[in-house]
Amino acid sequence: FDAKAQLEPLYAFPDTLKTKAVYFIKPEENMAITKENISTLVRGDLAPSRVEALAAIIDGLLIPVIRNDSNTDSWPSVVCSDIAHHAQVLQSQAMVVAGQMKGRTQLPLPHGAEQVMDENVDITEGTAGEGSDELLYLLESAVV
Repeated sequence: FDAKAQLEPLYAFPDTLKTKAVYFIKPEENMAITKENISTLVRGDLAPSRVEALAAIIDGLLIPVIRNDSNTDSWPSVVCSDIAHHAQVLQSQAMVVAGQMKGRTQLPLPHGAEQVMDENVDITEGTAGEGSDELLYLLESAVV
C-alpha cells in the first residue's frame, strides 16, 4: 500500500516493508490472466518482519506437522524426538528474537506448556491428571 492506502503494484519484491504485503505471481511471464486461469496464480502475503513471519510458520506449520503422530509414525523414535527437540529450540529462538526486535522480553514456553491450553486440563484445580506437577513446575520455572 502506498501513503494513500492504495494498492501499489510492483514488479519485484521490495527490500523493506512498512506494512503487510500481498503478492501474485504468474506461472508464465507472458500469460494473460483470465477467469479460466486465475487459479494458477501463486499468491500469498509477506509480513513486514521476516522473523515474525518465520515464527508464524514455525508455530502454524512446522510444530503441528511434527506433533501429528501420523506424520512421524514411520520414523525411528530417536529421529522423531531429535527433530521435535530441534523444532522446539527453533521456535523458542524465533520467539525470543522477535521479542528483541520489538524491544520486549519474550520468554519461550517450556516443552509441554501447550497442554495448558487443553480444555480438559486445569492445573489450578488439580484436575490435570498424571504429570500435572511436572507441568506446573516447568511453567513456574519459566516465569522465575
